[in-house]
Amino acid sequence: MSLILKHADLLTRDTLGALLDASGGHHVTIYMPTHREWSAVHEDPIRLKNLLRKARSKLEESGMRAPSASQFLEKAEDLVERDNFWQYQSDGLALFLTGNTFRYFRLPLELDELVIVGDRFYLKPLFELFVDDGCFYVLSLSQGDVRLSQCTKHSIREIRLLDTSLSLSDATRFDQEERHLGSHTTASRAGVGKSGSAVFHGQGSSADDASMKTKLLQFIHELEPAVRKALTHESAPLVLAGSASIRAMYTSANHYHHLLDSGVDCEPSSLTPEELHERSLALVQPLFAEARRKAAAAFGQYVGAGSMHVASDIESVLSAAYQHRVSKLFLPKGKYVWGRFDKKSGAVQVHSEMRAGDLELLDLAAAYTLQGNGEIYAVSPTEMPEESSIAAVLRY
Repeated sequence: MSLILKHADLLTRDTLGALLDASGGHHVTIYMPTHREWSAVHEDPIRLKNLLRKARSKLEESGMRAPSASQFLEKAEDLVERDNFWQYQSDGLALFLTGNTFRYFRLPLELDELVIVGDRFYLKPLFELFVDDGCFYVLSLSQGDVRLSQCTKHSIREIRLLDTSLSLSDATRFDQEERHLGSHTTASRAGVGKSGSAVFHGQGSSADDASMKTKLLQFIHELEPAVRKALTHESAPLVLAGSASIRAMYTSANHYHHLLDSGVDCEPSSLTPEELHERSLALVQPLFAEARRKAAAAFGQYVGAGSMHVASDIESVLSAAYQHRVSKLFLPKGKYVWGRFDKKSGAVQVHSEMRAGDLELLDLAAAYTLQGNGEIYAVSPTEMPEESSIAAVLRY
């Protein structure tokens, strides 16, 4: 079942980038599972209180005095007593604290309990939202209500379109003008990026129809830059939902490189968010599966050819990721590798269990890969291209 996120911070690539870049001083990362059902919600603040106790102990172990540790965690402690906060949860909660910042995200991810104190945030559990089949967008055009939504495999959440003069009256005008035009489309149904063409059959005079079409195109050209700005730095697919004619017109004005030609042919206002999510997900899943297949095939071809463009040991992959040489990174879900990485020498120490000052090395490799604009594929351990804890295709 799809989750409609109405009470959650929006985690974008820009936000993730800011978390990746944060370094220096104490960084506390807390992950925990939460409940959507009201009957089980009372467990969640108790769980957070216990995790904050662990975080306080770890801060003190790192040399921070007890009063300072309590002050460091104060904003997170405030959440424990906020009943209205716990009424609107998803599957997991992530919290990030430094000496002067505090961010939390309610996420459609099943998260394990985890508390890490270090000189950077631990972000690997979040990467599932941004790797291969993690995220896509839906632009709904109908009934005087234009909506852009961010989706995962399990959720849909509306995104506010900023820096635009568009108003509800504009959207209503769009709806009236579109309904005035009977239309069909010759839009292409496969691939990404090619635009279709709309053929209009007027219900009034040809002059009236031409005027309405001009106004509708003007609306589309006002809307498209606002959508594109909302998707700055994104590479996730964008699905259009609406009539064939309006989708074709939007495609003709589009400059976002990851727009799907195939869209949801519907009156979006007649669909529930869950139905819109389900129909849109069906369109993007084949693309995600194909990208994953091609990445694994590329790794296999390089291995078969004895190429130096692959690596499957933690030391080689970490060094390459740090140098932004990783094109595609494969990580096994649910696995941890604790240790240390020397940026200057590239030397890696791997420990069988977490020690004070350790980093989770798979997380570190993923962070460097994302910073270098590489692609990450989180797969089950049995789907790894080699029997190892990490594998990568290198640019050079």
